Amino acid sequence: MLKAGLTGGIGSGKSLVCRVFSMFGAYIYNADEAAKRLYDTDEQLRLEMKAVFGAAIYEGSQLNRRKLADIVFSDDEALRAVNSMAHPAVERDLERTVSALSVDVPYFIFEAAILFESGMSQHFDKIISVVAPEELRMRRVMERGGISCDEIKRRMKAQWSDEERIRHSDMVIVNDDKQPILPRLLEIDRVLRSV
Repeated sequence: MLKAGLTGGIGSGKSLVCRVFSMFGAYIYNADEAAKRLYDTDEQLRLEMKAVFGAAIYEGSQLNRRKLADIVFSDDEALRAVNSMAHPAVERDLERTVSALSVDVPYFIFEAAILFESGMSQHFDKIISVVAPEELRMRRVMERGGISCDEIKRRMKAQWSDEERIRHSDMVIVNDDKQPILPRLLEIDRVLRSV
């Protein structure tokens, strides 16, 4: 089964694109959702997080995500530390997930905002990037709510630029609210099924 990595900056529209690929029959693995689950359920990851950030980073068995976000998005070293613990946990979970998949799935998509930054891109047969103008991405995230403008900018700064992603991708989806993306998604679906 072909395994594709799908990436894009915050607000680019990765989730929308993955919902469409899911309707085409693909299995979607969302790395952010997996990491959120693993922070609370993976004992090794939980112990590592407490060792680095102290037991107060957890409330019972639940990671205090607000506290973690406040730390990592203002401290590059802390962000690197979290990633160095979370990425191996996600990789272990990814391997378990792929090995348990049905052969009926036409292809597998691993969705991650920091696919390249994490070094995970090397695990996939094809890389797809979703790109959009920065102002539009900012507006989309602001409309979702819950994140300040400064926090959005910090997260964007911690991620690769669209130009960097495009240079390292096999396929690109432009999600600029001007050109329709469905024809492009259908084209990519055909390519992924034929590989």
